[in-house]
Amino acid sequence: MKRLTAKGIEGYLKSKYGACRHDAQAMLDACRIIAKEFKCKAIEIFFFMIEGRDIQDKHLLSCGFETASGRELRESFSINYDRYLNN
Repeated sequence: MKRLTAKGIEGYLKSKYGACRHDAQAMLDACRIIAKEFKCKAIEIFFFMIEGRDIQDKHLLSCGFETASGRELRESFSINYDRYLNN
């Protein structure tokens, strides 16, 4: 997946994990908002949230554990996801 789309999110989650139990559009919207906030790409946010991949030059992980910045990103994503889910 090169570009993040709701259809791409759903397809990726189904192929990798067998099902998409989340609202793909709400995930996409949250990823886009957080990407602007953290000055990175939405797809990087998606892979950080789903697979725990670090984002280059953001230092969200240290020795396999999330840093304060990583926890902040995860919390911000959760808030935005819930906001878009309920609208």
